[in-house]
Amino acid sequence: MGHEKDFAFKDAEAIFNEIAKAVPAYAGINYAKLEKPEAVQWPAAGGVFGTAVLYADKFSTKDGKAAFAAVDYKAGEAADAAFPFLVSAQWPMGTLSNNSASVVREWPYPVVYINKEDAHAQNIGNGDVVKVSGKTGSTVLAARVTVDIKKGVVSMPASFAAAAVKLEKVTEGV
Repeated sequence: MGHEKDFAFKDAEAIFNEIAKAVPAYAGINYAKLEKPEAVQWPAAGGVFGTAVLYADKFSTKDGKAAFAAVDYKAGEAADAAFPFLVSAQWPMGTLSNNSASVVREWPYPVVYINKEDAHAQNIGNGDVVKVSGKTGSTVLAARVTVDIKKGVVSMPASFAAAAVKLEKVTEGV
């Protein structure tokens, strides 16, 4: 991160302790408490741990009121002739879940789920390798053919950020 010389922390606990010193909402939390099964419910300012509803009485702003801002709605990409399938992003994407034995057992590698009719129309069989391409890039995944996905939609890990994609069966180079 550009601070190799100043990065004098020996482990994750030392980093956490530095954060706890700098961030008031972490005051009172220590690494040993994080190691316990019940852990700590954030925020834990002043050593008082957790709250059933975050910001139930007031927000952590100067006046205690929430700050809202209007945003313009931007519709996602629509499927078209070039990219005929919509993407339904799925969890897990791996950021945390790859450290969970039960999740890895269920999803050992990323796949793309394809409706049975769509797969048949593209000559894609269960387990075939397919290239999924969108306007922002492409990825190669194993296909899982299912009736659980709506026709015209594919489902794949959320780390592939695309709204409309096309599928191509991969026959070589994988």
